[in-house]
Amino acid sequence: MARRPARWGWPGQPGRGRRRGTVVYAGILQGVALPHSELALKEVALRPSLGYSAHDGRREFAEVADMLAARPEIPDLLISHRFPIDDALTAFETARDRSKGVFRVVVEP
Repeated sequence: MARRPARWGWPGQPGRGRRRGTVVYAGILQGVALPHSELALKEVALRPSLGYSAHDGRREFAEVADMLAARPEIPDLLISHRFPIDDALTAFETARDRSKGVFRVVVEP
C-alpha cells in the first residue's frame, strides 16, 4: 500500500504557521512534505527534537552508562561548575556568563 505524504499544519489548516514562529518536530521526518517556500517566506524556524534511540539493537542510554562506568573521569571533564540546590540562581547566572570559561553547570540536590 502506497503511503501518502503527511500534511504539515493543524487539522483543518494545513500549512498555516505563524510568521517568525517555530515548528518543533519529534523524530526523523521521512515521507513528509513540508511547504518549504511558505515556511521560508514566513521565516518559520524548524527545530528537530530527537530522543535516545538504539544502535545495532543496543539502547544509547545503556551505551553511555557503560562508557561512564568504564571512564568515571568523563563527567569531571565536561562539568565546569557545580552548585547546591540552594544556589540555583547563582548557577543559572554562571551558566549565562561564557566569559568565565563555563562549559556545563550542574545543580545538585
